Amino acid sequence: MKSTNIKTVLKIVGLVLILSLCTDKIIYYTLNYLSDKVLSGGGIGKQNHYLSVVDTIDIAVFGSSRASHHINPKLISDKSFNIGVDGTDIAFSATLIKLLPKKKKQLVIVNVDPPNFFNIDYDAADIGALRLKFHRNNTVNREIKKAKQNSFLQSFFWTIDYNGKFLSILKNFLKPNYNFKSYYGYDPIRVSETQKKIRDIKLARVDDKECLDSPHNFNQLYLEYLYEIQQFSYDNNKKLIFVTTPTFNDTCKDDNNKLSELMKNQGLVYWDYSDFYKDNESLDVWKDKTHLSELGADTFSQVLVKKLKKDFIQ
Repeated sequence: MKSTNIKTVLKIVGLVLILSLCTDKIIYYTLNYLSDKVLSGGGIGKQNHYLSVVDTIDIAVFGSSRASHHINPKLISDKSFNIGVDGTDIAFSATLIKLLPKKKKQLVIVNVDPPNFFNIDYDAADIGALRLKFHRNNTVNREIKKAKQNSFLQSFFWTIDYNGKFLSILKNFLKPNYNFKSYYGYDPIRVSETQKKIRDIKLARVDDKECLDSPHNFNQLYLEYLYEIQQFSYDNNKKLIFVTTPTFNDTCKDDNNKLSELMKNQGLVYWDYSDFYKDNESLDVWKDKTHLSELGADTFSQVLVKKLKKDFIQ
């Protein structure tokens, strides 16, 4: 191929690339405009809502669905928000905690589950739930890169941040799920009659979890996030408490005991409520083996808040 032909091809390729990058940015900023208007829904809506109140709240609850469905912070203060999100874990929580205002006195409640500390496969992939903020928030950008959960192409084609999220954003933009002004992040689970029948059958099954023969070994990445949460809270005037919310039939206590020992050695406050409903024979407090119904969550929240007010809130 003649050199002139090669130059022509390169010019065309370069032009196509430039046009692609320009189009990408136009679409990206259009999606930003839409997503910024969304303040409902468990994904970007809840994140946006959290970021809009983060400087004014006194209490923040972090964790997975076992936080969002179990802990009602409004029983303590109207200036509170539960940013628990289904399917997330400690990397997601740690990053959101680092978005709290510096030096402002706040109570930080983090739900943790003992088995997760010993999951050798944990790789912080849950931080991907914050991908929409990758190019818009320096802390999120840094944390996602640190966890190696970004792609090479994402540095050039920013619309990748919105992969799989557009329809949800559009839906909540056009028709919000709820009035965000009266929402504070707590999502109790209402169990239908049909769901109750299915639940009762599942909970009746014998499920004796056997403890591992060898000692549990902590996932070191998980511990790094735990220590980062502790250090940030210490440096920024946060009262920090870790909580394990109730679980149905927790027959293995090796992980609970080892986690309790770690927390104690680290000087961290940790309350393990795994067996909160152990002696309660009613299944109405449960949605499934790891989630409480609205009845169970409301009762648990009242007890948790009472202890917080007695032992932890001045």
